[in-house]
Amino acid sequence: MKKYLVAVVLLSMTVVAVPASANYECSGTVTYLGHDGGGTVTVAGPGGLPAIYLCTLGVSANGWTADACKSAYATLLAAKVSGQVANIFFNDNLTCTTQPAWNGSTLGKVYHVSTQ
Repeated sequence: MKKYLVAVVLLSMTVVAVPASANYECSGTVTYLGHDGGGTVTVAGPGGLPAIYLCTLGVSANGWTADACKSAYATLLAAKVSGQVANIFFNDNLTCTTQPAWNGSTLGKVYHVSTQ
């Protein structure tokens, strides 16, 4: 019985140590939108989001096809120009405001972009 209890305790500790991922949405106005010479799209604003790298134009990488990245950029540009609310959906263990700014670690964390 003791061996079984020890095994359960050890497994429980292992499960607790694994960081959880969650889906969440950052919504609001786009305060910054741009891309660099390599085509990396950067966006800031919705939900207090700092400037994050979203995807790369012309390259299929990090879960985004080149066409999907162009579409996401167009969606965000339309939201910025019109003042519409933009929604950026993440799947990670951070929040809108704790995303690392100007950092490649955000690539592949966004899975959907939309407007309201």
